[in-house]
Amino acid sequence: MALVYTPKHQAQLGRGTPVPGATRGSLDCGVRTVQVGIDKLTNGQLVPSVTEIRQRMGRPGPQPTNTTNADQAVESYGAQMARIDRRGLDYDKFTGPGFEPHILDAIKRGDGVQVAVDYGVFNRRMKRRGEKTGDPNFEDGHSLYIIGFRRSKVAETFLYDSLDDKRRPGIPDGPRWVPLSPVLEAWEAFGHFLGIFRGGERTL
Repeated sequence: MALVYTPKHQAQLGRGTPVPGATRGSLDCGVRTVQVGIDKLTNGQLVPSVTEIRQRMGRPGPQPTNTTNADQAVESYGAQMARIDRRGLDYDKFTGPGFEPHILDAIKRGDGVQVAVDYGVFNRRMKRRGEKTGDPNFEDGHSLYIIGFRRSKVAETFLYDSLDDKRRPGIPDGPRWVPLSPVLEAWEAFGHFLGIFRGGERTL
């Protein structure tokens, strides 16, 4: 499927929330995913800052975030959406196995999806397919935003990974089509946490 509006890619490292003794923004993957999701729902009319999203999550400062925090932040924008003649934003959170069909249905109809993944598994699955990742040495949990579905030689989705910032040779530069199966395998390996972004349609 063609993407009508593609939100701006949001990189996390070297910007965002400062973390003592670590790379600035290193805990912001979930925040950046929410930022991209809101940007997409509003066609770029609203792109909240990292600080604002964290405040709405109830997770200010250098803290990791999860899909429960994302749900709280996204659905807090009702009044603001009314002021720009848009419907409220929805974030449908699912936890546990058995929700892969929800992901497939969402990306096929053009809804954005946040998936929490085991990046070590993602790295290995992507490398096996000859694909690059945002950090081939990272092995921890991470948040990805996916939207759209197409079939080339394999099923693919359009990936926003906040580590894809071209910070050194071999690192991808921003959003791109990738094989879907490594994303789903890494999501399953992490524990089946996901959120689907909906709403934000114009009311006039």
